[in-house]
Amino acid sequence: MRLNGNPLIKLMFVVLFITHGIANAQKITDTIFYNRAWQICEKPIASYYRIGTLAIDSFWFYTGKVKDFDINGQLLMEGEYNNKGDKDGLFRFYYPDGKLMISGKY
Repeated sequence: MRLNGNPLIKLMFVVLFITHGIANAQKITDTIFYNRAWQICEKPIASYYRIGTLAIDSFWFYTGKVKDFDINGQLLMEGEYNNKGDKDGLFRFYYPDGKLMISGKY
């Protein structure tokens, strides 16, 4: 099959290549540490951390369930992201004493 004669076939291969890459983004479940401004940092200077699964493609985004904690291990938030990295479903936010502050669905 010759590809150089038909631009539609070339386009189809490009689309197939791109969608294959998106569908196969690498996923890593890890703990990410954040400073007081919620910027990623090293553990020794962290104020918070998040446990969740990162999808790593041309950019990073969370997928699946995530939980945010203060550095002492107190749960602050729990929720879920869809495969595109959008908030999806019930999110719960907690006071520092562990009581439910607010919850809502995305």
